Amino acid sequence: MFKVAIVADIHGNAYALKAVMADIKLQDPDLVVFAGDLASKGPHPAECVDLVIHSGHPCIVGNTDLDILNKNGAEEAWIRERLGPDKLNFLQSLPQQRRITPPDGEGHLDDLLIVHSTPRSCYDLLILKPSNESPGAGLLKPTPAEKAFRMLANARANLIVYGHVHFIGQGVFNGQRVESVGAVGFPFDGDHRAAYGMAIWNRDRSMWSLEHHRVAYDHKQTIAEFKRSTHPYPSRSIRMLENARWYPGDPKKAKSGPE
Repeated sequence: MFKVAIVADIHGNAYALKAVMADIKLQDPDLVVFAGDLASKGPHPAECVDLVIHSGHPCIVGNTDLDILNKNGAEEAWIRERLGPDKLNFLQSLPQQRRITPPDGEGHLDDLLIVHSTPRSCYDLLILKPSNESPGAGLLKPTPAEKAFRMLANARANLIVYGHVHFIGQGVFNGQRVESVGAVGFPFDGDHRAAYGMAIWNRDRSMWSLEHHRVAYDHKQTIAEFKRSTHPYPSRSIRMLENARWYPGDPKKAKSGPE
């Protein structure tokens, strides 16, 4: 058995991240991969990036990580001020995907491919059918199969796993299995507990499977720190933390989906 923990969408929530990393240590995986969106939307951007860097585990970039680097909004400026040059350089250095070949893998069709959203772009919004483990997570309608396949950009692996949508889902497109993991910092399925995935290679079946783990933490403590912070736009994030749901920040952008 070969196990890979997949930690996505931390979003500046250090309390959730610490709880997840403590649980992962108990699970004793062979590898941990951070799947992007480390700092934006939460009260602890610098602490979360520090924890990721000091862990030594590989990390890929998320859409909000790129926003921190490239956008000039008030939130991005607030985060950049707290991160400083070294942490910003770390975000700049991150690749867009991580491909993992199991110990006895015979080619790329045995691989686990981890991306933030899709192999085409970390800004894509691929909505899968929510699993039974994410009741009430139907934020948007599932992406039509033809459109979903285009988002995969002809990438092939035994299993493609991504974050970005903040809930657990599964789909198969032209034979390619795809699954989403829940979010560490801002779950959108009505469950306040932090979520992460554990991909497990079954040598007997030559197949990756994905387990989903939930970890309780004091989300009210994160909310309290948010209220004390100087974050320029705390109200939307506080509402999402209180309800474990996604809410659009601007009614004109209501169809843009999770961040």
